[in-house]
Amino acid sequence: MLKDTMEKQKELTRSIVNQRDRYRTLLAQATPLPADMSASFSESRKRQSFAGMGGSDNVDFDPEGVDKDSVESAKAETAEAKKALEEIKEQFEAYKREKGRNDTIIQVQMDKLRDESSEVKIDRAKLVAKVSFILYLVLLMHE
Repeated sequence: MLKDTMEKQKELTRSIVNQRDRYRTLLAQATPLPADMSASFSESRKRQSFAGMGGSDNVDFDPEGVDKDSVESAKAETAEAKKALEEIKEQFEAYKREKGRNDTIIQVQMDKLRDESSEVKIDRAKLVAKVSFILYLVLLMHE
C-alpha cells in the first residue's frame, strides 16, 4: 500500500516535470524575436542598466527600424506567454498542495506501521520468553 502510494507520487512528479518541460519548449518556440527586432533588442540590452548595479530600471530603446506590427505581435506573444506561465504556476501550486497532503498521509501511515511493528516485536519477545520458560519447566520435570 505504501509502495503504491510512493509510486503514484513519483509518477505524478514525472508527469508534472514533463508537462513543465513541454510548456517551456512551447514558450521558447512561440516567442522568437523577428529578425528586425533582434538587432534593436541586442543594442537595447547593451545599453540597459539595472538598479542593483547602480543604474536605473529604465531601458533605452530606439524605435527606429521596428514596425508596429512586430511590436504588437511581440506584445501579444508576451501576453500569451505570461498567461501560460500563470497557468503553470497554478498547476504547480496545486501539485504542491496535493504533494503536501500525500506526504502527510504517508507520514501518518509510516508512524502507524512503526507503532504496529514495535508492538509486534514486544509481543514476539514476550512469547519467546514464555516458550523458553515453558521449555525450562518441561526439562526440569523430566529430570
